[in-house]
Amino acid sequence: MKKGIEAIIFDADGVIFDSEKLWDVGDAEFMAKRGVPGLSSEVKAKLAGTSLLDGTALLLDSYQIKEDVHTAAKERIGIMEKKYANELEFMEGFKEFLDFAQGRLQTAVATSMSKHLFPLLDKNIGFLKMFGGHVYSVNEVPHAKPAPDIYLYAAKQIDVAPEKCVVIEDAPNGILAAKSAGMYCIGFASTFPPDLLNKADIVFQTFDEISGFIENKLNAL
Repeated sequence: MKKGIEAIIFDADGVIFDSEKLWDVGDAEFMAKRGVPGLSSEVKAKLAGTSLLDGTALLLDSYQIKEDVHTAAKERIGIMEKKYANELEFMEGFKEFLDFAQGRLQTAVATSMSKHLFPLLDKNIGFLKMFGGHVYSVNEVPHAKPAPDIYLYAAKQIDVAPEKCVVIEDAPNGILAAKSAGMYCIGFASTFPPDLLNKADIVFQTFDEISGFIENKLNAL
């Protein structure tokens, strides 16, 4: 990690929210209506970190389903809105880590989550307020992860140089996006095993481990 860390940028699904399991259930429901009994592990790995539209296209293409992607995406997000409203929980240790981080660094969110879900999350938990409004969706940039666009956009909005940002990511696509943006990336092994996050600079399994790592790095500056 380079000296001079000034900000932590979080992915949302699988980092802030324990939501990847909700997507698994929601996508299983979505695909079951199309005669697909379950998603392969390969498709799940490709799906994590994609935008709503790109992920829907991936699902349809992977199982040779000919269907309008925009109509299918609308159905898919409708399924998830119900799950986010009733079943969403924070990742264990996240709220404590956020308190720790915000006492020391700037924070922001750069997520592939559809912006359609933001009002729901804001109403239920004050999501935008938690980050002072610095919550950015892939809908706001030209290209989804693994392109670096959303991370570069978030860094620009908080006025921090990319090389002074640390990203926390749980998905291979997100890790590639962060590294392509020139940022230090912590892999968070909540969704995938550590060996699938090997493009990250370092991998941890708990927020306690991450807070200890960040504290040591800040003390060394």
